[in-house]
Amino acid sequence: MRSVRSKRAPLLGIVVLLATVSTLIGVSAGPSLAVQPVERTLASGVADVNNVQGARWRKVAFTARADSSGTSTLRLSWTGTASMHFAVLNSASTRLASNLTTSNPKSISLTLTPGANYYTTLWAVSGIANFTMTITENLPDPVPDPNPVPSGRPNLIVINTDDQRPDTLAYMPKLRAWMQDGGTTFPNAYVSTPSCCPSRASLMSGRYVHNNGQFQQLATGFSLENTTQRYLKEAGYFTGHAGKFLHWLPLNQRAPYWDRWTYFKGGYYGVAMRMENSTVTTTRNSTIITFEKGMEYITDFESRDDSKPFYLNLAPIAPHGPSTPEPQYSTTPVPEMTILPSHDEVDRTDKPDHVQSKNISLASAIETRANMIRTLYTVDDQFDLFMRHLEAAGELDNTLIIYTSDNGYFWGEHKLQSKFRPYTESVNVPFMIRWPGKVTPGVSDPRQITHVDVAPTLLAAAGTSQNSVVFDGRNIMTAPARERAYMEYYYDSANNNGITTWASIRTATYQYVEYYGSTNAMDVVSFREYYDLVNDPYQMVNLYNDGDSTNDPDTVRLSAELAAAKTCVGSACP
Repeated sequence: MRSVRSKRAPLLGIVVLLATVSTLIGVSAGPSLAVQPVERTLASGVADVNNVQGARWRKVAFTARADSSGTSTLRLSWTGTASMHFAVLNSASTRLASNLTTSNPKSISLTLTPGANYYTTLWAVSGIANFTMTITENLPDPVPDPNPVPSGRPNLIVINTDDQRPDTLAYMPKLRAWMQDGGTTFPNAYVSTPSCCPSRASLMSGRYVHNNGQFQQLATGFSLENTTQRYLKEAGYFTGHAGKFLHWLPLNQRAPYWDRWTYFKGGYYGVAMRMENSTVTTTRNSTIITFEKGMEYITDFESRDDSKPFYLNLAPIAPHGPSTPEPQYSTTPVPEMTILPSHDEVDRTDKPDHVQSKNISLASAIETRANMIRTLYTVDDQFDLFMRHLEAAGELDNTLIIYTSDNGYFWGEHKLQSKFRPYTESVNVPFMIRWPGKVTPGVSDPRQITHVDVAPTLLAAAGTSQNSVVFDGRNIMTAPARERAYMEYYYDSANNNGITTWASIRTATYQYVEYYGSTNAMDVVSFREYYDLVNDPYQMVNLYNDGDSTNDPDTVRLSAELAAAKTCVGSACP
């Protein structure tokens, strides 16, 4: 079993945490006093005497508050049977005091020079400890807001994996600690088009494919002028991209509106990557490089102008096949796959021909799933390092982060593999938002949302007015519950799977699908599907083609609703 360290453990064992960005926790002693003791956390994490689960020794720098007075108290506490010591030093490395007793917690009280720099050293004498280091200073009345929300525009980060299903989050404990425990999860999140490049175009533009023009994977159709990165860059944001982008963009070409740029089209090892203005072939894991570039960009932007917000788009290839795990995870056992009724679907005569013609074996699906999960172990590790870097840079509390994927993936349900179809496994994706002080942590939001909602949400958070931009999506932070989610797919010979153009409406209780033909036209219906999602959540019985006309849905009404959605623009869209 892989060990999971505390999400607040410092980066790489030695972390500088600036006092100016530490969380303030007010401790009231009564409004009549001229000063108030205020505690803030300097560091927390894991200390391991054997340097396995965490570094044995830590150095934590801090600055005494410029408005502090009198005596300050540093306090070290921990859980577990370990023993810890700590000392306080000034910027000249002169030891001012230490506490080497066996007590837990232990503290040191001393007079610090307001505004001066200091650091503590803390170390495990034995065992493993989950520790917290705090400082309590006397500050003028009134006490600062106990839960401050940073002022100014937030940093914005979108992490968009490739072919990830929501149920794989179960195998990513570090990601869940940051994003699920620290943010809001949306279990009913859907891509508007379950195909890589069309999906990414909708995410970047806030518009459905029928409005953004990216109908296929390889054909140019989407204008890079109509993108979140453009709007944010013009609004004064730094912008950076690392990872997969759009297949039709040549590798030797740099997309506009990115200040920093790393681009590759796929693969895990031996991958050709465009890094800024040159192309290199890497030998290291592409997922690791993607997150490392993200950390590099943060450091770069901070050094250029720490007051200027940034927008990052990180797009690792994982868990897309052929999935090649890191060597350390290449044979790691994965939890057994839960066999669903849709895995054993014998009669598929109620489904379209391109479903009936597929017959992926369960053994093949299980093997595919195992390697996909193993590549996500690396995403879990790298996301954790990335978040620690963001925290160490002092940017975590003023950053909105969205974690999602470009589409889902079949693991043998309905005898299918891959995506591109309207069924749940293909269109449902992980979706989590973390924004301290703005998004409720540790809750699940049942609203239906889609990828066209991402762009308007980011721009609204940035306070950016784009009066000339018409979004089909809506700001997730303020939008009411969506009654219907709209999805569309256009025939694409590059996918080589015979799936015809289709459009679908999905609600909390049913899904209706119309198939058309091997063109972009959506005027002649060739096949229909209707699933009762309450009584048939695995979409086993197409009620429109089950041989029982008494349970047929009202296709006149449904088709009219779908016709309006197929050509909708802006606020008229579902």
